[in-house]
Amino acid sequence: MVQIAPSGYYLHAARARQPERRSIRAQQDELLCEDIKRVWEDNMQCYGVVKVWKQLRRDKVRVARCTVARLMRIPANVTGHSGDRDRFAHGLHAGAGFVL
Repeated sequence: MVQIAPSGYYLHAARARQPERRSIRAQQDELLCEDIKRVWEDNMQCYGVVKVWKQLRRDKVRVARCTVARLMRIPANVTGHSGDRDRFAHGLHAGAGFVL
């Protein structure tokens, strides 16, 4: 059994219930993930980090390339997608559980 401090548990539970209590970075990441997923899916799930980043810039979405790379590395099991393993080793498979 893993021991977790009650204060940490309640903080996590409160953030799960009220997303506005999460950090600003986490809130921004959630919005960016929607844009990244849209671009990636619009291009037959073949675009890599650089092409997704360039397309976002063309779409007037200001984001750093390293941020796009970080968000595309989210493990598929966290995001709730069970798609092709070959397209991305881990992620940018946003689904109902796409967490950031």
